[in-house]
Amino acid sequence: MTTGRWTLLGVVAVGVAAVVGWSLGFPGRGHRVDLAAEPAAGTRIESAPLCPWRNPAPDLAEFFPGADESRPELLILSGLRPELARRLGHTPSSDDNAVHVQRIHASGRPVGLVVVRRVKGESGAVEFVLALETNGVVRGLRYQRMREPAETEAFLVSAAWRSAFAGKGVHDAFVPGRDLPDPPAPARVSALAVADGVRELLVLLDVAAGPGAIRRPLAPASNPAHPHP
Repeated sequence: MTTGRWTLLGVVAVGVAAVVGWSLGFPGRGHRVDLAAEPAAGTRIESAPLCPWRNPAPDLAEFFPGADESRPELLILSGLRPELARRLGHTPSSDDNAVHVQRIHASGRPVGLVVVRRVKGESGAVEFVLALETNGVVRGLRYQRMREPAETEAFLVSAAWRSAFAGKGVHDAFVPGRDLPDPPAPARVSALAVADGVRELLVLLDVAAGPGAIRRPLAPASNPAHPHP
């Protein structure tokens, strides 16, 4: 009799917990969470860990010769998630909550931007540096790190692939085989990841240029335009 009573109480407790959990929004089968919805006031949304700018000197030498200053800035987009979802075509990830940019200057005059992005290639993370004109048009692309097979890496670093990004902007498709070179089959997954990463960065920066974004200047530990020896 006692055993039966405790069994009944256990079943009731599990049922109550399930109902309470459902009402509080705990994820479960059939439960949909609107991650694109704007967070409630006071909600703090963290961005993913920052992908560092590893090789500023050669990047600046290639894309902004004569640059003598880099001003880091944080663009906070967590309050624009519905707009980001619409523009990106998918639910924004944690990477999309904020963008770290480097505003490049030469003799006090702005000459462009540098943004670093990490995407998921077929064999691991692929880190690239995107150099942009002051109007948001791509100036060039360089890689920081990748762990792709030799054939894939050879295609990604090829002049034909990298130069195809130059001159493109937020309204371009960035589709391999259409406005980008068509990659060989072994490189297709990673090439698509890079193309999507570039397109999404341009969308984030375009949204950040409108109302609602927060621009927060940062104090650099050192000036990438003049790295310490």
